[in-house]
Amino acid sequence: MVRIFVVAATSTFVRFIRFAFGRDYLDYLDTTDIDSQKAFANHGKDAFVQMQSTKLFNLQSREGRRGALCHILAIIRWHDRHNQHQLASESEAYSSDSSGSEGDDDPMETGNR
Repeated sequence: MVRIFVVAATSTFVRFIRFAFGRDYLDYLDTTDIDSQKAFANHGKDAFVQMQSTKLFNLQSREGRRGALCHILAIIRWHDRHNQHQLASESEAYSSDSSGSEGDDDPMETGNR
């Protein structure tokens, strides 16, 4: 699952938005008409986009700055954990490649679970 974080800032306010795209989202976008889209959706494919958003944080207030900083730190922590898992998966894939196996697992897919 692909995730995108957006930091929307204007003047003295900031909001954090997270989008998570299902595994089959790109295939869904490739459908050419409404009937194909309906058929695609009816087969239980993971073609959804999930969105989560925080409230607006007022950076002029202590509470707003603290809330914004906590979210920034949480995004950094998520990235570090995700990156460590991804690096470990890539290392395993390279190890299996060097041992003669094909290494069919996609390290990006493994890192996103």
